[in-house]
Amino acid sequence: MVSVKSRAHRTLRNFNNFTSDPEECEKFLSEVDLALYEHKKDLVGVYFNEPSQPYFSIGVFERGLLFWDGNSKVGNHFKFINFKRIGDHKTPKYKHTASYIELKLDNDEIAVLPILGGRGKFRDVFEFQRFLMRVLEDSQS
Repeated sequence: MVSVKSRAHRTLRNFNNFTSDPEECEKFLSEVDLALYEHKKDLVGVYFNEPSQPYFSIGVFERGLLFWDGNSKVGNHFKFINFKRIGDHKTPKYKHTASYIELKLDNDEIAVLPILGGRGKFRDVFEFQRFLMRVLEDSQS
């Protein structure tokens, strides 16, 4: 089984919006209620959808993803989803405008993961989905 850190290094490191730099990761964590996810040492990196707004970013952890959920009615709207809870995932049909991954969770809840970087048919969302697919395969083996 390959670690999430290794998968992220292989797949996400070339994105302009992804970093594993400790200072940038700390910037992201400063926006998060740490009680929501106390395992900050497991943070692999952060995908910044908008660098000036860390709360709109995605924390990639060894165990799952932490991201802003605008539909949340409690707390600071951050939601942590363990990789083991993700049953299915898909992107929109139109490649040139795809900007999110829809995650179907084990309780049939749908979570929307925004991935806004890239241009045209080379949008980050597809490589991020490939990363997610590999991590999910690893977690099931």
